[in-house]
Amino acid sequence: MLPRALTPPVIAVLLSLTTAATGSIMNCLIRVATEELHPFEVAFFRNLFGFLTILPFAFANGLGTFRAHRPGRLFLAALVNLFSMMSFFSAVALMPLNELTALSFTQPLFQTVGAALILGEAVRRWRWIGTLIGFIGVLIVVRPGTEAFTPVSLLVLFGASTYAAVALIIKSVADTESSITTVLYVSFMISCLSLPVAATVWTWPSAQALAMTAAIGALGTTGWFAFAYAFKLADASALASYDFTRLPFIAVPAYLIFDEIPDLWTWVGAAVIFASSVLVTRAEARRGREAKPAETGSR
Repeated sequence: MLPRALTPPVIAVLLSLTTAATGSIMNCLIRVATEELHPFEVAFFRNLFGFLTILPFAFANGLGTFRAHRPGRLFLAALVNLFSMMSFFSAVALMPLNELTALSFTQPLFQTVGAALILGEAVRRWRWIGTLIGFIGVLIVVRPGTEAFTPVSLLVLFGASTYAAVALIIKSVADTESSITTVLYVSFMISCLSLPVAATVWTWPSAQALAMTAAIGALGTTGWFAFAYAFKLADASALASYDFTRLPFIAVPAYLIFDEIPDLWTWVGAAVIFASSVLVTRAEARRGREAKPAETGSR
């Protein structure tokens, strides 16, 4: 029995903070690892060790975990995620981590656009308003036409947009594939797909770099499962605000390790991007609660 303080909502908050913390630590390790290895090679090892991390859990969950119902869609998710990861890892090596984290908040905004254009979902007014506000936040962070703008920012936005596509693909198979099966297949497929790419820039990693990439893979898998389980315990609207903790989580190690200090515009732009995501999430949650009584009454 859980202690009284550890109710499901509290556990969900702790898991959300765990996701933010592991993601921030992972980005710092990626930055250090790319000082020795090419980002493409780091991406390969991240998925290889991520696959090895999930493998024991898959065996413990039974042989049925290894049976995918929609392997074609999982392969598509892996292929698109490969482009996302390669872009994102390259950006980690080249731009301040604070700005990168702020721009990564655009992923839910791209997901909104993709849901409308690709899945044909009905996107209501508040989602479009939130998306517009979010892209204004992007302009505040990137500031095109000024010295603050660098082409590397486009790598982050490309990575965020392609990862949004991955999220939509994963969403389309959520009714038939378990979380463990999805992570298992996607990690294995990306490992296979990224190996030929990594081979073009291959250098044999030192023991330190190998240990670091193993930690990156383990942290990535841990953060993903903490994120997935948190949303089983609490509403998305209740957890949305905790995603913003990724910025302070990354700001501290970025300053201590890499001497990076986020400027005012990064914080302002990140706050605008994040506020737009919260606006959309809470509006959708409220619409969902209002729809439930209507659905119940119609039966």
